[in-house]
Amino acid sequence: MKYIKLFEDYKDSFYPDDINVDITSTVIDILQDQIDEGLYDIDCFTVGYETLKKVGATHTDNDISLFILPHYHEHINYDYNNKTGWLKLDMKSLMPYLERVSEYVKSEGRNVAISLHYRTTRNKIKEIKVDRVEDIPMDNREYESISMSFSLPKKGLNESFEDENETMLTLKDICLELEDEGFTIRFDYLGDNTAINIQKRTHDNLVDYYWGEVDEVVQRVIDYLGDKLVSIRHISKGLGGYKNIDLNRNPQSTMELYNLLIEFK
Repeated sequence: MKYIKLFEDYKDSFYPDDINVDITSTVIDILQDQIDEGLYDIDCFTVGYETLKKVGATHTDNDISLFILPHYHEHINYDYNNKTGWLKLDMKSLMPYLERVSEYVKSEGRNVAISLHYRTTRNKIKEIKVDRVEDIPMDNREYESISMSFSLPKKGLNESFEDENETMLTLKDICLELEDEGFTIRFDYLGDNTAINIQKRTHDNLVDYYWGEVDEVVQRVIDYLGDKLVSIRHISKGLGGYKNIDLNRNPQSTMELYNLLIEFK
C-alpha cells in the first residue's frame, strides 16, 4: 500500500503492525489526497494497539480512531488570543472524503461516531457530536479538528460466534453476572490462545474498577478452566503494560484495574 511521507517530523498515519491494519490503512488510502496536499495531520489506529501488540493480540474488536488536524507550520504566526491565523479545516473539501470513509467502515460492520471541535467568538473550544457525516452542521462554524470512532456493535454474552465452542459458552454463562453489573466482556484472540477481556463502562466511557468487584467471578472462571489457564494479567493507571496477578498472594480487594485479561488455551 502506497504511503507518501511529506514531512520528516510527521508521524505515521497508520501503523503496519496494527491489529486492524486492513481497515486503518484503507481509511488512510481514502484520505491520501488530503495528506499529500500537506494541509492536514491524519492518524488512524486501533485504540490501545501498542498494549495489544505487547500481549500478542492478533484480533480485537477495540474501537478504531481517526484524527484529522490542520498541519502546523512553524513559520506561521498564530495568535490564539485574538483569533488570527489559527488553524482550521476546509470542510467543503473534506466532506466527500469523510463520506467515503464513513461508507467504507460501515461496510466493514462498524458503527461511526463523529466529534468536531470549533472555537466560539469568545475563544472557547466547543464540541459537536453526530453519528452521520451528513449531520455535520455546515454553517459559520470553523472547525479546528475532527475525530471519528469506528466501533463494532456491542454483543451480548449469549449471542453466538462462528467459532463458539462449549468452553466459550460456559465462560460466557459464568461472566454473565458481570455484564449485568455494567462490565464489558469480550473474547480476544492471542495467537493460538484466547483471552477473556474484562472492562467496565460508565456512560459509554471506560472506567477503573476494583479487584473486589470481579474476584468471585474470576475465581469461578479459573476453577472451570483448570490446566487450560495460561495467565491472569491486568493494566491500571501508572503501568506501562500488562502485569501478572499472583492469586497465591491474595490480591487486595481494593486493587485498581482498568483492563483484566484471562488467557487460556
